[in-house]
Amino acid sequence: MMLLLLAAALPLSGCMSILERSYQSVKPHTSQYWEDATASALRAEDYQSLVNGLLMLLAEQKDTGIVRMYGYEKKAEAIHDMERACAEVTVEDPLGAYLVDYVTYDCEEGTNCYEMTVRFTYQKTPMQLRALTNATTGAALPELLALALEDGCSELAVKIDYMDLSAEDMERSVAQVMESSGNKAMDWSITYYPNEGTIGDTRIIEIVWSGVQMPNGSESAAF
Repeated sequence: MMLLLLAAALPLSGCMSILERSYQSVKPHTSQYWEDATASALRAEDYQSLVNGLLMLLAEQKDTGIVRMYGYEKKAEAIHDMERACAEVTVEDPLGAYLVDYVTYDCEEGTNCYEMTVRFTYQKTPMQLRALTNATTGAALPELLALALEDGCSELAVKIDYMDLSAEDMERSVAQVMESSGNKAMDWSITYYPNEGTIGDTRIIEIVWSGVQMPNGSESAAF
């Protein structure tokens, strides 16, 4: 199945400057899970290395990846762990929940392994991934949102390493910034990835609004 990327609107100017101010996303690279120097297939010898391998593919927004699973005596066992891993990285992991619409895979028996061809369908674009901002706690969100509004953006996604505020408190602080900029409650929405979480969790918060309030009170859509 070919990669399908949603044509989500994202402003091409202004928003990326947010990352140039105080926060930026750093993505480490590792070759630990590659089968060989060609990096054509990932190697998984247990459940955790399988999860880590899938997360590597997601971080690079690969549409297809090959994972060779070793140490499984039966095909059913390999498929069971792959099913669990796909659910974990696309439902429980913040980045996977944010990026992925759904994932499919095929399983074939290889030499001393089961070879999985994994295919991802994304709900976010590579540009949206690059614009994803990191913050240590939720306290940074109001400032980042104010900067995004100032720069003429129409959306903001922030990975909060430690959710120190409840969803209610987070939404209250977002509402205050939005109201002060002239955006009404029906003009914006907030989404959490993953959907469920508690204090102390790592989550991605996405705020999307319909337009940008200009100083004279008129509204202009951001492109």
